[in-house]
Amino acid sequence: MKRIKLVLVAALISGACSGAGSDPLGAMQLQRTSDGGAVTVARGDETLEVDDEFDLEPGDVITTSKDATATLRLGGEGQTVSLGPAARVEVIDEGEVDAQAGSVLVSAGEPIEVAFGDARAAASGGVFRLDRTTTTTRLGTYSGSVSVTSPGEERATVERLFQVSVAAGDVSPPRPYQLDPTDVWDRERLGDVADLDQELERLSAAFANQIRGEEVGLEFVRNVTGLERVGFVEPYLDRPPVDVLVASAIAGEIRRPLSRAFRGVLELREQNGSWGVIAAIERVKGRALIASVEEMFQGTGAFAASASGETLASGDGGSTGDGSGSPGTTPPDEDGGGGDGPGPSPSPSLSPSDEECNGDVVECAVDDILPEIPGLPL
Repeated sequence: MKRIKLVLVAALISGACSGAGSDPLGAMQLQRTSDGGAVTVARGDETLEVDDEFDLEPGDVITTSKDATATLRLGGEGQTVSLGPAARVEVIDEGEVDAQAGSVLVSAGEPIEVAFGDARAAASGGVFRLDRTTTTTRLGTYSGSVSVTSPGEERATVERLFQVSVAAGDVSPPRPYQLDPTDVWDRERLGDVADLDQELERLSAAFANQIRGEEVGLEFVRNVTGLERVGFVEPYLDRPPVDVLVASAIAGEIRRPLSRAFRGVLELREQNGSWGVIAAIERVKGRALIASVEEMFQGTGAFAASASGETLASGDGGSTGDGSGSPGTTPPDEDGGGGDGPGPSPSPSLSPSDEECNGDVVECAVDDILPEIPGLPL
């Protein structure tokens, strides 16, 4: 009997010690992250001010003042929700919160759900943000992907560096993320993208000023980029010349048929995507892209060559990425280079160069023929 009692006591002590050690690890906690302002937790009829750390329970409502920030940790590993100034969040359970006001940054180390109004966002990895106003909520994704549902709407998937707006239950189509270089989270997460965007805009503005009032056609694009086959650009020549050239530079760094990559880049641009974000979506390296754009934009030689019908000397322009070709190495066809310019158009060719196809010659050949077939959309 004495031995049985000793075993029971040991088991009780062991269980108590185990419980004491595991509870803090699984507890939901709030951490104040600003020196100023107020961070409060409403629990039932009480409102408690948080000075440092605070253990949370389901039903707690956390509010930050206009000059305060905080981060709450949910039950799973890597599940955190950061509150910006003037934000309000209710804890539903260990894997779900309700974002009621302001801006929140969500890290989904494990699956997490965020309610906002009648809509819900769910992610099993990555980082995203919600910015709520009285009428609209923007959801933007820094990494991973987020599933957004709203009553009466089809499920939307928001991929990395895209965003949607939700208003009155309506979910907009995903568009490139709208970067704000002055936003703390954007600067922290996308600082290199913001820097790339700023540099590309600077180069674009300088070049646009350089060629102002000049007519830009296929011969100009051919000379500046160093590409012989540029017919895929023709439907876009009514766009600003700088857009065409920057898009071709980005497309040249993407491992897809050049014409398809070019169209994809301009589609993102038409959706109000900034150059830095577009390059980041396509995972283009910033340094290589800047070098390519600088090479195309440097000096006025490109325009002089275009006007005279001469090709550029090597080193005077062109993109450095895949699909760029070497400037000045192949003179343009006298008949317009495969239907690109004035004169009769030869039959479509199934032998585009590997450089112009970004490494996929077969797919590029098919892509190259499609624009030649009457009645097919480009």
